[in-house]
Amino acid sequence: MRVLIIKLTSMGDLMHALPALTDAVKAIPDIEFDWVVDKTFSEVPLWHPAVKNVITTAHRQWKKNVIQSWREGLFSQFNQKLNKHDYDLVIDLQNNMKSATVSWLYKGDVHGFDKGYCRERFAYKAYKHRYAIPENQHAIKRIRQILSQALAYPSS
Repeated sequence: MRVLIIKLTSMGDLMHALPALTDAVKAIPDIEFDWVVDKTFSEVPLWHPAVKNVITTAHRQWKKNVIQSWREGLFSQFNQKLNKHDYDLVIDLQNNMKSATVSWLYKGDVHGFDKGYCRERFAYKAYKHRYAIPENQHAIKRIRQILSQALAYPSS
């Protein structure tokens, strides 16, 4: 099984996702992950042995120079990398507008947080499959819960 994780920033947020990947590997031993992340943090996902590929964004740079980034083909290059593989599951663990934008660019269905549970108001609209994971718990637990629900294994 091949899963794409969308979680772009920051160092702490990325590290919060690693225990959920360990849970998934225990439940589904042949699972492999690819991860979309800001280029500044591209090494962090590779700290987990189940992460095979990293797709980097430069969204901060793109935002500063939108026209130049467009002319240089940076958006289309990223889109090609993002849609190069067919994934069994794509899940946005960031649940904000930056990550939702990446989710919209993916050609297939994306899993994410439901309307009342997203960090930013309209991010949930990028997800076909939505999960109600209460915010009144630590981020590590929330990420573990959404990944276990999306992949249909018992939460730890």
